[in-house]
Amino acid sequence: MPKPRDMIEATEINVDRTAQDGWYVYTSKDMPGLLVANKDDKLAYNDVVLSVRKLYKLDYGVDVTVVHHITHEEFVRRRRLEMRQRAEFAVKERTEHLMRSTEKFIVIAEAGARAFQPA
Repeated sequence: MPKPRDMIEATEINVDRTAQDGWYVYTSKDMPGLLVANKDDKLAYNDVVLSVRKLYKLDYGVDVTVVHHITHEEFVRRRRLEMRQRAEFAVKERTEHLMRSTEKFIVIAEAGARAFQPA
């Protein structure tokens, strides 16, 4: 039976990615001090593992094994899906707002047709 100090503990660290001026930047609220940036998104993603290991060693004096929960390809696929869903929601919300709006607007028809203003 392993001794308590030899037992493996696991934790998850949520990492956020932003794209700024051609750089992919990874940070984490779960791990203050984590900052990884690279112009190559996949390299930055892979460097997160190394940076988390180094931070644990520096902050706690502990060597840890760090692995990605998902592949870079899956990460990108999920991010694109989230962005598409947010965009669809924003368009739907704006469309519903405009449909409820009492603002008047002018519709211009083809040349020679009468323009009208809805009441």
